[in-house]
Amino acid sequence: MKKIAIVDPSSYALPYDYHFVKSLSGSYIIDFYCSETKFNNDYIKKIKNINNVRVKKYSISNVGRVFGVASLFRMYLSIFLSRNDYASINIQWSVFRVFDLLFYFLIRNSLVFTFHNAKPHNLKRKRSIFDFFIFKLSKKIVFVSKYTMDEFLNIHSIKQRDVFLLNHGCMPLVGNEHALGNIVSSDTTGGVKAVFWGNVKEYKGVDFLVDSLERLKENKLDLEVYGKFDLDMKKYYEKLILNGCISVDDYLSLEDVANILNRPSVLVVLPYKNASQSGVMYNLLAHGVPFVSSRTGEAYRFLSENRLHGLTFEYGDTDSLIRAFLYFVDNRPAILERLKCVKQDLDWTYDTKVLAEIFG
Repeated sequence: MKKIAIVDPSSYALPYDYHFVKSLSGSYIIDFYCSETKFNNDYIKKIKNINNVRVKKYSISNVGRVFGVASLFRMYLSIFLSRNDYASINIQWSVFRVFDLLFYFLIRNSLVFTFHNAKPHNLKRKRSIFDFFIFKLSKKIVFVSKYTMDEFLNIHSIKQRDVFLLNHGCMPLVGNEHALGNIVSSDTTGGVKAVFWGNVKEYKGVDFLVDSLERLKENKLDLEVYGKFDLDMKKYYEKLILNGCISVDDYLSLEDVANILNRPSVLVVLPYKNASQSGVMYNLLAHGVPFVSSRTGEAYRFLSENRLHGLTFEYGDTDSLIRAFLYFVDNRPAILERLKCVKQDLDWTYDTKVLAEIFG
């Protein structure tokens, strides 16, 4: 069995990492490189328990910048010195651009890079030169969704070259499986609580929800926001509290998330200004939790392609947002059944021939 390295330097996408590593562990021996983290640490423990997987942790994202860069250097040095042991080195995220490019150049003959987004969030330019350089340096390129792949290739005006799609699957929350296994919005008659869950960053559009509070209240729609707020978004947390909304400015345990979502009144809102794909969407689909989305990225494409366009809204248009909520209220049973059906195709099963072509 061949050996590969899968690298998420800052542990940015541990829920994805867990399911992806698990899906490949039957075909490869895997060294998983990651950072110590206080957020989603449950997933690192789970990854350690997967057969054929060894976890190598460094202190990168949980320390100051200087120590983090020093730890990143140690991680990259370890990978470089072990590069001949690996059939491929799969990098999931870039964290320190100039430094990263030098490292990618040194391992270019083994480099398989995974793009989770068509371009970095909040990038004002049309394209990222840095991403283009990564594309050129990599032996193989992997995308996690067709939307991301199509958008990336279009942005950079390039044709497919050793480009592969390993589609993102549904992501059940991992932790206490007995508590987390049966989250279902079964009540088809009650009211709706609009819930945002995730790290609160500028591009995620929570400011739009806060600006829409008065209209939401007029339509008897409660808003709850859960997740760690970036410093420049703290003012919106304060506005939520002043307006009597339930909000938690912190990282949540998986049990806490389960308790939040495991209520029949919950309708999750994805109000993103711009985003290629949403990991939260795959959590929600796994557990039958309904959601509405702004008209951007993969979540929008997913809902539109599955005849659920009524659950989408224009970012910045409060009337459009409320129409999406009311569409769900009026069509709840049919929507829940439709979401249950369409998620069947979103698994983590990959053709072994395709994996061999990518990773060796």
